[in-house]
Amino acid sequence: MSNLSKVQAKDISEEVVGVLRGTCVSEDVIERAFACSRCGICIDICPKDLNVYDLQQALRCRIMSAGGRDLKFPNLLINGRIWDTNTIDEALVSIQAKPWDRPWVDEIPQNPKAVDTVLFLGCHNRRHVSTISTVVDILKSLQLEFVTVGGGNLCCGTPAQITGRLSDGDKQGSQLISALSRYKPREVIVICPACHYRMEKEISHFCNVPFAIRHVHTTIAERLHKASFVQELDRKVTFHDPCKLGRMSGDYESARTVLREIPGVSLVEMADNRKESMCCGGTAWLYNPDYAERLRKSAMRCAAETGADVLATACLFCHENFSKVSSEYSYEILDVLELLGEGMGVRHENKLKKYATYNNPEKVINEAGAYIDVSSYKRADLLQFLRVFFG
Repeated sequence: MSNLSKVQAKDISEEVVGVLRGTCVSEDVIERAFACSRCGICIDICPKDLNVYDLQQALRCRIMSAGGRDLKFPNLLINGRIWDTNTIDEALVSIQAKPWDRPWVDEIPQNPKAVDTVLFLGCHNRRHVSTISTVVDILKSLQLEFVTVGGGNLCCGTPAQITGRLSDGDKQGSQLISALSRYKPREVIVICPACHYRMEKEISHFCNVPFAIRHVHTTIAERLHKASFVQELDRKVTFHDPCKLGRMSGDYESARTVLREIPGVSLVEMADNRKESMCCGGTAWLYNPDYAERLRKSAMRCAAETGADVLATACLFCHENFSKVSSEYSYEILDVLELLGEGMGVRHENKLKKYATYNNPEKVINEAGAYIDVSSYKRADLLQFLRVFFG
């Protein structure tokens, strides 16, 4: 593997342009393309005001289509069954909730009743059942009427884009907009920052989006005057700006507005915040974990330096990356909406977090048996899966 620290950025950039014009791909260019965490900082620092982010995505696609690198989300093979990312998410939901207790619909009817507002969860977020349930209850308490739609079968196309399948990603994005449009909504609220960026900044360039795209924090911040708080939290909180919501979409304030309104929360800023916020490692975890680990450590060390009790996140992917090593730090990691829910008296047990602490898949299966037995999974298959997932 080449050492990019010894290669001038200008030389790499010239090679990248050459690749897109059809010249051969060097190892330096390949390594640079697959070290990208998709954080978007390249857009801000480019002296020529180029959208280097889009250039990087095109470059990775060109390299993979030429056979220079293969990039896939990790699948598991258990008892002859392939578990892809959607299957994994569905399996994790199945150990936390019965199908009829899910606070979302997985399939949109062809002719549903029209609604002004749709809450779209995205694909990966489904596994965080407690957080989703908290969000739904908070929005209801703020007197918002809406329909909640899960992901999985519906996707903005980001996973396909990440793995270089740009055409597939665009097709999925168009299908998502078409499906959500059946509700004839005035607005679609999203929880996932990647979905927000993808739908507002990318899909809108090749597909007519007949509704407004809003992040859930924006909606909540505007309706906080309707909130009823039941307790003070007495928490010193620092906030991590997710790349897609902050740097790439320009929303630095809505989450901070929410945090400041929670009684007992004292908000302290990291040295690197807003545009300077460090990435959690992003999608570099798929192909350059050493680099991703350095990014995560930088962000978490910056949070530790504030002396905060809580590192608040606004992206469940960031939340997972930080939580994996939370035992190494003195602060707790909570989603902004978990903190808001706590202040409002809206709490749902985080079964996924609890199960992870057991370090005992058999115990999880026994405790979640009532959920599993009404799911599409067999206990034996889930046991094998959990041994890998929590291993």
